[in-house]
Amino acid sequence: MPNWCSNEMTIYHPKKSMIKKAKKAWKTGQFLNAFIPVPEELKIVKGWSADESELLAREKQYKTNIDKFGCPTWWEYCVAEWGTKWDVGYSNNEGNDVRHLTDNKFNVSFDSAWAPPVEAYRKLEGMGFVIHAYYYEGGIGFGGEFVDAEDYCYDTKDCPEEIKEMFGIYELETEDES
Repeated sequence: MPNWCSNEMTIYHPKKSMIKKAKKAWKTGQFLNAFIPVPEELKIVKGWSADESELLAREKQYKTNIDKFGCPTWWEYCVAEWGTKWDVGYSNNEGNDVRHLTDNKFNVSFDSAWAPPVEAYRKLEGMGFVIHAYYYEGGIGFGGEFVDAEDYCYDTKDCPEEIKEMFGIYELETEDES
């Protein structure tokens, strides 16, 4: 089970059609996959099998995938290409709907597994999107901001006040500090 990273993202594109595609992908829970798709050959899992022929076939597929994509399965691909192991977005709109800002921009809050999807943000920026995002992962203890195609990541104690306020990060005073 992953630690969850809280995210706040505003996304802009000069083409309304791209924002429309992004909103649709968001609402189906396939936001990252819509723009940076996971190849079908990678949609396998690592694991042991009692069937030796199945195990050999899977190992052969891993090698083929590494040669072709640089990774054996979907998991390694997602971490490398997106920065997180699972896609983001909502398919059930349980209070996490898209907040429309303009025809070319929207804002969403979401959770991602272990880390923010910074690698995806970089790729989306290469497609003409402008991403401004904040994130906080309390289990490991870091937070940050992605802005102007740069990622600024901090230990929780060193996060700028804006990030601390956004995610309700409060430091406890120790006896040494009082």
